[in-house]
Amino acid sequence: MLELVKSFQSPAFTSALRRVLSLPDGADAKKIGEVLGPDGEDAVYMVSLTWESLGLLVFRREVTLELVGDFFSVPDCCLVAKAIRLHRRTAQRCSTRHIF
Repeated sequence: MLELVKSFQSPAFTSALRRVLSLPDGADAKKIGEVLGPDGEDAVYMVSLTWESLGLLVFRREVTLELVGDFFSVPDCCLVAKAIRLHRRTAQRCSTRHIF
C-alpha cells in the first residue's frame, strides 16, 4: 500500500500541483493558458486525475484517507477542490457525457 501511494508522488506531479495552486479562483481555460502557459491544462489534468484516482482508492478502501493525508499534505484542501473543478469544467466542454 505504501508503494502505491508513493507511486503518485513525482517531480511532474509536484510541479503541476505548485502551478495549479497559483491559479486564481474561477480560472477558465483562457486564464489557465495566460497564467500557466500552453501546457497549463495538462497540469490541471495531472493534479485532478491524481486526486480523483486517490479518491477512488480511498473509496474502495485500498488505502486509508489518513495514509493519503500523510503523504500529500496540502495547506488547504479547498485548493485541491479548485483543481478538480477546473478539470471537470474543461473535460465537460470536450465530452458529451455528464461529469458529476
